[in-house]
Amino acid sequence: MIYAGLKKRGLSMAAVAALTLATSQGFTVTAKPPLPRHGPVSVMSRQLPEMLPLLDSFLSTDNAFTRELAAGLPLSVKQLARLRAVVRGKAAQLQSISDRAQVGFNVETITTADQAWRQIVEIVGEEKAKRMFEFVLHRWQAGPADIAGLTLS
Repeated sequence: MIYAGLKKRGLSMAAVAALTLATSQGFTVTAKPPLPRHGPVSVMSRQLPEMLPLLDSFLSTDNAFTRELAAGLPLSVKQLARLRAVVRGKAAQLQSISDRAQVGFNVETITTADQAWRQIVEIVGEEKAKRMFEFVLHRWQAGPADIAGLTLS
């Protein structure tokens, strides 16, 4: 019954589960900031909070990754600078939320991940954003010897 009421407000089952878990752990859930109505694609909605810090790390420390990403998508210098700024800011925001929260995913985490996804899509477009995070995931999962063979195609 509660799910049906929250579903009418545009919340997914995952968001309802996160709210239920948060409230069961003693957290107070409010509607501020507003809950996202249309979150990231399904893979991103679950993985973006973990992948943003990873992308931030790659963008700030791995010049080869950054060059390959910019060339493979392709991204302009301006897009890359805006992307770095958004990723850095949202990764820091997620870290701050994580430092304060006792639950891995809460409303603030979901909202921040949704905002990050929307800003990234605004900068590079949805298709490039999906390809970028697939590349990040493959890059992370590849061993050092496998990295040279990865491409964004």
